[in-house]
Amino acid sequence: PVLPFHKLKNLNWTGSRRVYPLVGRDPELAILDIALKEATQGHGRLIHIEGETGMGKSRLCEEIMQHCLGLGGRAAFYRSLPAVLGKSLYDAAGKTDCSIESIVAALIAKPAFSPNLIIVDDFHLLLREQQLLLSAACATAVENGKLVIFSGRRSASKRSDYPAETIALRRLPAKAVEALVRGTLGKR
Repeated sequence: PVLPFHKLKNLNWTGSRRVYPLVGRDPELAILDIALKEATQGHGRLIHIEGETGMGKSRLCEEIMQHCLGLGGRAAFYRSLPAVLGKSLYDAAGKTDCSIESIVAALIAKPAFSPNLIIVDDFHLLLREQQLLLSAACATAVENGKLVIFSGRRSASKRSDYPAETIALRRLPAKAVEALVRGTLGKR
């Protein structure tokens, strides 16, 4: 069956992808783990994860979320969706659509658990006004000891007014790509 373009907005697509093993991102994960441990001690940060399509930005975010939950913390994972779907944001943990206002509220709320992690994936898909709203709320989130991650293409850090550290993902070395392909195919 063929789906006409004008009906794309009726798809219930959440941006979720098949989970592959995290390969070749140990240095980046180490940086995020340090930031998570600092958040456990009440020292918040904003980190931008940037890279081309397919570099593993979302997968890295999923991994650090699992680390946070493993420490007994709380994590919120929001995905920005393409405008063609007629929706803009999805709460991956709650498995429901959400609003920019609900993410701002999550950012500025006092954390009940530590560490507290908030991820906004595909940040580049948000409207500029939405990016600025989230950036402004980061000041309160970081002050409250939260670790905030904005992940996206096209220099997400240039779209945010709040100072942040940037992790720029590069292409994996050939051996790491080979390990990823072997793992994906079930051939260790």
